[in-house]
Amino acid sequence: MTLSDIAAGVEVTTHQRDRGVAAVDETDAPLPERLAPVADDLPCSAATAATVVEAYAAGKSVGDAGRAAGVAPVMAAKTLHLVVSKCHRSPTGP
Repeated sequence: MTLSDIAAGVEVTTHQRDRGVAAVDETDAPLPERLAPVADDLPCSAATAATVVEAYAAGKSVGDAGRAAGVAPVMAAKTLHLVVSKCHRSPTGP
């Protein structure tokens, strides 16, 4: 039995919904302002971090999110990790 035999007849019945950037502080403040309290802990500015987070939440890879923000992919990965650990929230939702 091959993988194609096992997967025969399998179909997608639901689709993942776009959650956007999580906002748990219930303010209308832009993301760079919400990241300002942890800006000193980030490897880049709050504005750059916001660009990384927004690009990643829009479905871009970590590398593409970093390039969109003008930073190296490794810095984008560090930024996403720190946003999650400092803000206790995932960039893609709860």
